[in-house]
Amino acid sequence: MVTFPGQLPGLRGTTNSNSPVFSAIDLQRRSQELLSYSISDNTRKLYDTALNVFKAVCFNIFRKAYYHEEKCPPHSHELVNFVSYLSYKQFSPNTIKSYISGLYFCKLHNVHDSTQSFLLRKVLVGLTRKNPRADDRKPLTLDILSSILRLLPTICKSPYESALFSVIFTTAFFGYFRMGELVQNSVHDPGHAIQARDVIYLEHNNTVPIFLRHSKTDQNIHIVGPKRIWIIGLSIIKHAFCYARTSSYGANLELARHNATIFWQGKGGMRLEEIYPKVRRLLKVEDAPHILVIHCGGNNIPMDKGAKSADLRFRLKAVLKKLTALLPSTILIWSQILPRLH
Repeated sequence: MVTFPGQLPGLRGTTNSNSPVFSAIDLQRRSQELLSYSISDNTRKLYDTALNVFKAVCFNIFRKAYYHEEKCPPHSHELVNFVSYLSYKQFSPNTIKSYISGLYFCKLHNVHDSTQSFLLRKVLVGLTRKNPRADDRKPLTLDILSSILRLLPTICKSPYESALFSVIFTTAFFGYFRMGELVQNSVHDPGHAIQARDVIYLEHNNTVPIFLRHSKTDQNIHIVGPKRIWIIGLSIIKHAFCYARTSSYGANLELARHNATIFWQGKGGMRLEEIYPKVRRLLKVEDAPHILVIHCGGNNIPMDKGAKSADLRFRLKAVLKKLTALLPSTILIWSQILPRLH
């Protein structure tokens, strides 16, 4: 049994006289629970499939033919023979590799990982070279999408079903959605599919923002609060704000789904030396931004008589250096000065 004291050294908290007592089994269960959260549901399903196939092939067929002893984890040479067996059965290299990756999960059960042996890795490389397969999947073009939409009324059971699939296919195509983001896993398992509360209609600009609550490329959900973005510069910034405000994107450029807001500050005729004082004045009434975008310097051209382009670069670096010291936690983005014909 393991006893935790009421207050652990170096940790905050009130002292508890009734110290909880945990057994090794309790701690192992909690560790397995935490490990289960480290992989996605689809990855877990892949691992389960790999283990089931390995057991079905090795324990029921392969090991009966060659081995009399069952043990876990399997030895590396057994995995090599397993790969060879699947190769004879015309399994694709990608399928075989996914099964081996599933067996790698044995490492999380505190056993030796035999899937990383040098011999097995070389056999998998040879398998890929011996059976090269080009990806024959074709991209979905706008013409193909149009053809699918025209055929839906003839193959769907009802107008509602036809409209449903039309919306799904069109949204996936133009929004670059994964199907798992639009379609539930089953009737009782919504998975990561968007829900009714995640879709709203904005009548003022005739748009439909869709909020994704899950990202396959950012499963740790790095959201720490609202992001503030400042865009400061000359008249181009002012005109850009006026255009964005009346466009379908809105003044926030549809960044609300990323929990971000944009604060536009454009001034006609602004010069490079006005940037730093402008930022200092804004900090008196606003919190420091997470991101500061600057587009300025065009009005500093043409330069004073006798000045060189290097002088403008030095002045620019000096301004950025002062801003870095003033805003140490802010990401500074410099927008290139637009070229001029005269």
